[in-house]
Amino acid sequence: MLPAREWTEQYILSLPVQEYDDIEFKAPQWLDTSTPAAKDKTCIDLAREMSALANTGGGQLVLGIKDPKKCKSGVLEIVDGGVPLTLDKRDTAEWLRAIIPTLLDFVITGFEVHPILSNGPGSQIEAGKALFVIDVPDSAVAPHQSKRDNKYYMRIGGNSVPVGHRL
Repeated sequence: MLPAREWTEQYILSLPVQEYDDIEFKAPQWLDTSTPAAKDKTCIDLAREMSALANTGGGQLVLGIKDPKKCKSGVLEIVDGGVPLTLDKRDTAEWLRAIIPTLLDFVITGFEVHPILSNGPGSQIEAGKALFVIDVPDSAVAPHQSKRDNKYYMRIGGNSVPVGHRL
């Protein structure tokens, strides 16, 4: 697998149509900050996914892709042209870089946010939108607990599930 910083639209769309313990796909609507309640839910969900990936050896969270279980075409699909480049009145990548360190105890360090923009004609990514790949490293200070719901998570069978501290 290529390092996440080298991923392109074509590379992402060529990935197998399933989620693994080290990769999770989310549609653009998952990043909803339109109301305080929606923003809180987004932060709870983001904390869960970041905790699970960091506690299970690292991996990638890819934003802008339809849930593979719902891809009837047999290939991964970009939803609504991608994720808007602006979220909560800020650059989406900067918003993610700022919010992620506030979500977990212990703070995840070394994560990277990679926006993937349209590559021109034939791209499914619309102008003003992108796919975002959050690259989460294996953590030396795990376990990471969500500050939002005080739970620990791991990736098991391609899902982020709550686990006890001792696990």
